This record gives sequence, structure tokens and C-alpha cells, in this order.
Amino acid sequence: MQNKISIIIPTLLRRDDILNACINVLLKDPAVDEIIIINNNPKKTFEYNNKIVKIFNQEENLYVNKSWNKGISLIKNEIFGLLNDDIVPCHNFCTQIIESGILDKPDTGLLGMNLSFMPDFGVDEDELENPEIPEFAKLEFKPLIDIDTLSDWGCAILGQKENYYNIPDSLKIVHGDNYLLYKNKSNNKQNYSICGLPVKHIHSLSVRSRGFEQILMQDLKNWMSILPDIS
Repeated sequence: MQNKISIIIPTLLRRDDILNACINVLLKDPAVDEIIIINNNPKKTFEYNNKIVKIFNQEENLYVNKSWNKGISLIKNEIFGLLNDDIVPCHNFCTQIIESGILDKPDTGLLGMNLSFMPDFGVDEDELENPEIPEFAKLEFKPLIDIDTLSDWGCAILGQKENYYNIPDSLKIVHGDNYLLYKNKSNNKQNYSICGLPVKHIHSLSVRSRGFEQILMQDLKNWMSILPDIS
């Protein structure tokens, strides 16, 4: 069993304090030895003085899905985690997932934070800079049956690199998680929701981006054209 994981976080740097809080929690996790930040804000730089944190500033916004593709191409480990920049996970969540052994099963596809199964720790932004978030009370994995009824599943995705598939460029912001899930399902892999994971979450900082709704609608059209070929 490999016991190290590479984390990938795309960001527009809307809230540096939340991103810093997330990084601070991850750096205390023994399983995390690489954090890749894809900075999609060409007008703002981000710095973090730790060799584990590797920052890649982009000249233009790659959006979420293309940032995931880029991050996967850069990681050194065989286990990856894709995290939103608007969440702060509980301490040692990567270690506990790896120690569960679920990622070692040959039929496991991807794991994700489905917020429908998360304890309610609220979204008080004042608490996010120094979050007091406990470890898991009880970690469980719920098999995904109906992919199309997910709730915020893409805010954190973990898996083996071999189970990642480059997301088409036509999908910019959304449905990248659906694409990955369907590709794994079509290759006879079982995807799971992580249950009982304490997490603080501010819903989608990206919705403040210019043109978000138009991109969302186009992503949906493009996804509907892709879906028949992979489902």
C-alpha cells in the first residue's frame, strides 16, 4: 500500500484565508507530501513558504476541469486528491482514508465528498481561518448507484492515478466529476461517497466569476453530447 498522496487545488484566490486554512490542515496530515496549487488568477500571485506546497501560476484561467488535468500531469504520487479551494477538511482525513484500505481494492474507482452525507459543521466564514475540526467519528463509504443525483460530490475527489481520465476541454467548470465517475463505472469500477467526514464548506466561490452562468449552460450542453458515448 502506498501511503502518500498528492493534493491538487485549483483556485481563483477569492479567499486566501480559506485556502491557507485548508493547506494548514493538509500539512499536518502525515499522508500528504505534495500540495499542488493551480492559480487561475493571472492578476494575483500566491505564496506559501513550504517545500511541500508547489504553486503553478497560470497566464489565463484554465477553469476547474482543465486545472485537474494539469495537476494530475504534475503529481509524483500514484494517489491523488482533488480539492476545492472553498473547503477545510478535518485533520488527518487523507491518512484515515488511506489506512481504510479501500483505495487498494482492485475494483475501487473514485471516492468523493458527497455533502449529503456530511455532518453539518456550518459555513461560518469567521471560523475557517483557524478551524477546530475533529477527526472522523466513524468513517464509512457508501457505494454510488445513481451518479446523476450527487450533491457537491466534486468538492473533493480521491483515487488512484490510473483511475483518472483526462476530462475533455469542452467541459470547463462542471460535469468533470460526472465524467470521471462514468468513465470508472464503464470500466467496471465501483465509486463511493465518503460518509461521516467533518468539513467546513463555503459553497462555490467560483459562482462570482464573470460569465459563470453562460459557461455552466454550455458545459451542460457539452456534457449531454458526451454522455451517450461513456454511459
